[in-house]
Amino acid sequence: MIIKGVVSDATTKEKLAFVNIAIENIPIGTVSDIDGKFSISFGPNDVNLLFSYVGYYPFKLQLTDSVLELKQLSILLHKKEMMLREMVVYPGENPAYRIIREAIKNSGQNNPEKLASFKYNAYHKFYFNSPVNKDSIAQNDSSMISFANAMEKQHILLMESVSERKFLGGKSSEKIIASKVSGFKSASLLILATQFQSFSFYGPQITISEKKFINPIGIGSIGRYEFTLEDTTYTEKDTVFIISFEPMAGKKFSGLKGVLYINTNGYAIQNVIAEPAGDELPFGIKIQQEYEFVDGRQWFPVQLNTDIVFKEISLPIIGVGRSYISQIEITPDFTKKDIGKYEVEFSDTAAKWNEDDWDKLRPDSLSEKEKTTYHILDSVGEKKKFDLMLLAFEYAVRNNRVPIGSYLETDFQKLLSMNKFEGLRLGASLYTGHKVSRHFSAGGYFGYGFKDKVFKYGGEVDFWLHKGSESKLKFFTINDVKESAGISFVLDRRPMLMEQGRMYLIERMDYIRQSGATFSFKPYQHLTLMAGASQSNITPTLGYEYVQELNDVTLMPNRFDFTEFTSGFRFAYKEKFMKTPRFAYSLGTTYPIVWFQFKKGFNNLPGGMFSYNRYDLKVEKQFDQKLLGKTFIQFISGHIDSPLPFTYLYAGRGSFDPKVPFSVNNTFETMRLNEFLSSTYASVFLSHNFGSLLFSHPKIKPELVFVTALGWGTLINPESHRNLEFKTMEKGYVESGLMINRLLTSSFSGLGIGAFYNYGPYAEPAVKNNLALKLTLSILL
Repeated sequence: MIIKGVVSDATTKEKLAFVNIAIENIPIGTVSDIDGKFSISFGPNDVNLLFSYVGYYPFKLQLTDSVLELKQLSILLHKKEMMLREMVVYPGENPAYRIIREAIKNSGQNNPEKLASFKYNAYHKFYFNSPVNKDSIAQNDSSMISFANAMEKQHILLMESVSERKFLGGKSSEKIIASKVSGFKSASLLILATQFQSFSFYGPQITISEKKFINPIGIGSIGRYEFTLEDTTYTEKDTVFIISFEPMAGKKFSGLKGVLYINTNGYAIQNVIAEPAGDELPFGIKIQQEYEFVDGRQWFPVQLNTDIVFKEISLPIIGVGRSYISQIEITPDFTKKDIGKYEVEFSDTAAKWNEDDWDKLRPDSLSEKEKTTYHILDSVGEKKKFDLMLLAFEYAVRNNRVPIGSYLETDFQKLLSMNKFEGLRLGASLYTGHKVSRHFSAGGYFGYGFKDKVFKYGGEVDFWLHKGSESKLKFFTINDVKESAGISFVLDRRPMLMEQGRMYLIERMDYIRQSGATFSFKPYQHLTLMAGASQSNITPTLGYEYVQELNDVTLMPNRFDFTEFTSGFRFAYKEKFMKTPRFAYSLGTTYPIVWFQFKKGFNNLPGGMFSYNRYDLKVEKQFDQKLLGKTFIQFISGHIDSPLPFTYLYAGRGSFDPKVPFSVNNTFETMRLNEFLSSTYASVFLSHNFGSLLFSHPKIKPELVFVTALGWGTLINPESHRNLEFKTMEKGYVESGLMINRLLTSSFSGLGIGAFYNYGPYAEPAVKNNLALKLTLSILL
């Protein structure tokens, strides 16, 4: 006979995965699956079922006639009260460590991503809800009662997707063939935002919501984790060891806690439950993974669960994700051509499946609550135009523009900005949208600075010549301002968020009238090339004068004309991308990112006063240190081979302003803006973030960050610049600092403090003049 059922937490009603279930006095049993469901065979002489689970009281169920009449059992287990773990002294080595050593030794052969190739299909479902306790609501709070009733009938948001993944030689591509989001007709970005955990529980680190944690069965985990053999179960062929794990007392690292189910068949993971041991994330999250021995040759994940509880918000919000993996093929016969160039790609028809088709794709039918969610939110979304709002967000993320109606777009960055030269700047912009044409766009902008009291404007026409290579031809003209002696790269259109704060500090700008054209394309996935030509007229401000000696005649022009050719590239080796129906987005790379730019000035062409060659280089790299946090390094340098006015030189990247004491990444925190001037320079910005590894306070988790900045430069024509105070940097500029981030935190941001000190050759005699105290801002994701 067979008896079926579901095991749940008696208090929360959460389904309990991997509960041990056995017939009394018979060693062979089973475990509940990842959704708490179980099925077990028993004979006529069997009397009791035994249920045991780590952290819960064991439960014995007598198989009476009334129990056997039930079609499905509902088993409730009660959680044990929190108590100090009793220290157990073993006569030899703790047996759990022997098992873990075997699991580590065999992890390479058990890791599916060490296979030569594989493929599978997966169905993903994720929903958000707010499980409000009605008993806690005041009787006169009708709106809250109404909300609680609604949450019993529907979810806040429900998403489904079906994907096909192919893996070959370390390279992976996943194609989303169907997607569905309540309230939206197409919402690819929302689908992608629900990927919270690593595909498998192998490798030196496990990624949960972009945060890396030391794997308890990774090399070096013994000595950092405490392992306890909690139970042992038996199948017809193998033994399964149930081992709990948590960071050892006094060990400070980003660790996990949970339970491993190790099967003696290859000492592989059969099941795992894990969650962060500390509060590194702004929300609580637990992951579960279930594996099967596929084709009698390889353990492979077949289901992934993610459960999230959002903290520090007024209402309890939970997120529940389920991924079911099927149609697994081990070492299928395909080539690199079968692997798409995108890590994740949405099919153009992903959002066009009807309900009958979805019923064939789902491993199980929708519940009434899920059906109600789609019915209600689809109706609301159509009335409130959810798709238009999401479209605006996607355009803003991709190119700073948001749609206005069906045919026009605006650049939201042109609406409002602020710096010390213009003061408050207000503006507007208008461009044609993709519904006018998918092959070209035309438009322009204007702005007005309330401090300099000058209007600015610009226009451009863009032609997209080839979609596959992202070939783009752009014609532009502007009458605007630019930072004097500023540093920028044409192909670095979206610099780091924390670097952009320096824009507010800029107080020296020049007026520029410029017209030109650029052409950019990607000859292959990791390389972008560009070339362009422009003619510029620049008017300096604040009384600056540039002295030129020409045929024994001293010239001091009050404006400067430049005619130049520009070329450059951006190279990011093995950069990964995701592709939605509208745009492609970078997922980053573990290799350095390189920008190079060359500008050639001509004085023998119309509109050109100067002949020069200018070379600019920037390299960035982040290193994930397994036990010590993250190191980030940026190298940036430039060289100009001929005398030029101040406006086209390098003023360094100082960010010290006593009136605006905020830290800016990758700048000299103790250097004033425009304090130094160079025609050739090199700078290195180095930071190491220990995370919260050095602090163990239960309520706050500040991050300790060490930073160092080094700079050097020379100037070939210092005597040519008048009415301008500056230094040169031949001796080298050196500063270091310490930041303590996240002293105060909200749900997704943190505020801290930093202290920076200039101790190099350009240090001031007074100690206080070398010290900069600043506030730090962190984005918690």
